[in-house]
Amino acid sequence: MLHIGMLIEQKVHEQGRSVQWLAGRLSCHRTNVYDIFHRPTIDSMLLQRLCLILQYDFFSDLSVEVRKEMYPASLPTDTPAPTEGLEQVETVE
Repeated sequence: MLHIGMLIEQKVHEQGRSVQWLAGRLSCHRTNVYDIFHRPTIDSMLLQRLCLILQYDFFSDLSVEVRKEMYPASLPTDTPAPTEGLEQVETVE
């Protein structure tokens, strides 16, 4: 599972931004930013704000993680995702 706080911290540092800079954009104290960095999960509205501030689509990364969990690596990459209501075909290894 993706630790969203760690990813946010990584993107802040990759952009050469400081915790104080992000706190200013979020209108909060820098201790709140450190709290965000330690969160394994986050509120979607806050994540949307962070996407806009950092100009990075964190939702896309989360979507990739969801797909990995829904469709394990044991499925061939060219196999379409199972569709709800249709019988799944068992793959042979």
